[in-house]
Amino acid sequence: MKAPAKRRARAIAPGLLVCAKRALARPALCACLVLAALPLAAQGPGALPVEAAGEIPFVLDAAALLDEAGRAQVYFTLAVPGEALHCAPGPPGEVDRYEVELQLDNLDGSGGLALGRSQRITVPCDRERLEAEEPGRAAHRLLFLNAPWEGQGEGFELRLLDLESTRAGLLYHIQGSHKRGLARGRVPRAEIVEGRGLSGTIHLWDAQEEAFAEGWWGDFLLGRAAEARPAVDPNPGRVYGLRRRTARAYVEAYGLEGEEVRLRALLRSWPDGAVMAERRADGVLPWERTAIVHRLDVDELESGAYELELRVESRRGGGGAWRSAARLQVLWREASWDRTGAELLSEARLLLDEGDLERFAALEPGPREAFLDSLWGDIDGLIGGPLQTGPARALFEERLRAADARFPRLRSGGLSDRSRVLIRYGEPDEFHKELAPTDETLLGSFLGREIGDAERSETGGARRRTRHDDSAYEVWYYMNRGSPLVPDRGGRRGPQTLKFIFADRMRTGEYRLIYTNTLEGRD
Repeated sequence: MKAPAKRRARAIAPGLLVCAKRALARPALCACLVLAALPLAAQGPGALPVEAAGEIPFVLDAAALLDEAGRAQVYFTLAVPGEALHCAPGPPGEVDRYEVELQLDNLDGSGGLALGRSQRITVPCDRERLEAEEPGRAAHRLLFLNAPWEGQGEGFELRLLDLESTRAGLLYHIQGSHKRGLARGRVPRAEIVEGRGLSGTIHLWDAQEEAFAEGWWGDFLLGRAAEARPAVDPNPGRVYGLRRRTARAYVEAYGLEGEEVRLRALLRSWPDGAVMAERRADGVLPWERTAIVHRLDVDELESGAYELELRVESRRGGGGAWRSAARLQVLWREASWDRTGAELLSEARLLLDEGDLERFAALEPGPREAFLDSLWGDIDGLIGGPLQTGPARALFEERLRAADARFPRLRSGGLSDRSRVLIRYGEPDEFHKELAPTDETLLGSFLGREIGDAERSETGGARRRTRHDDSAYEVWYYMNRGSPLVPDRGGRRGPQTLKFIFADRMRTGEYRLIYTNTLEGRD
């Protein structure tokens, strides 16, 4: 079923990346670390791609390849959000720049990845020019690492540090630490035996067709690997749909020069594995290291996860067959493209109970979007609105935009306490704020007057505050339980006038919820 126009929006934006390995005006973060691989940690890292934890939520993917000498290597690709990095002024006459450091280690500390080795990278951050050339894609940068590989199925940990953060951010300067993101993963296996076989799969945003000398075999584009690999734009998040209707998957075939083969591409639904489409092409591979790109139109696919398997099969009897498979995500909503996984999870907390939230957090981006579509359909059914485009989802997005405009997100990307209450209940009916309280307006004195004994007993009470606590604070009042986002979200129990008290205890401008007379939303 073709995705309707009303559903065209998307999630994690690693696909919005620009690869400037080639000599183009669109710069990317590029680096090469010569490091050795080491054994997998006992707890086991996550499957690829992964979204980094920390304050730089980059997305990382990896594939096993061979270099020109036939040695195994891991090709890492990172999608780094430009807004997560600090842009430093460049010298006179030069563009401004990002300066970052990459650190790659194994997980068990055995030293197989040369612990302590790192790479510093400086790249331009002339965002206005990039945005003018290709709107939407300048928001991210691509970063590459090539690491020699001594085994398969290895676990790794990669850290990205923003070296400019201590100069641009007061908190980082005081702490003497850099803004960072951290990702852990497992190097995927590749079917390469004695120099013959297929590399791992690299999902692409685009490829320069002129760099593929053999041209097209049906839906397969072939070229010499040494020329083709620098001419592709990887898509580390493996995300397609709204902003890229054609998926592309890249593999390299090794040791099959002169072999008459059949190329096959199979698209499977995930997780049931049912084959949804198949493409074939026959021919003779012309090079010792042949690059192969398969293109796939995703316009008819619904939101979800899919597996794309590429196969090279010898036409000789007993000649062998090799496969490489990797999942991809199809997304049709703007929110899915523009928000990180941490941001989506924070927003989902407003709608889901703990059990559903755990299941939601475990989903990949495509199934996550399908889950939310179904959820909003159920909510609209409860309030009598039309499915998918009913007022509940529109109201949520409107309140979310208002909250983001007024209250900064947490460093983790999550919603602040004030944002959560604003989205859940709407604008307060009454509002009281004390920026510099004194005497009777001090927080401790105010709480003593505001919260009666009966109310304190019913709701569990507020944390004790000294009468000398001069923290700035806000009080929000909702009459008749406000305008809840979901009609039954607030329930029918409890007081009709809702009360939320937020205080800036750390003097950082982050107001934390310290008291509410509802059971939900209280920290």
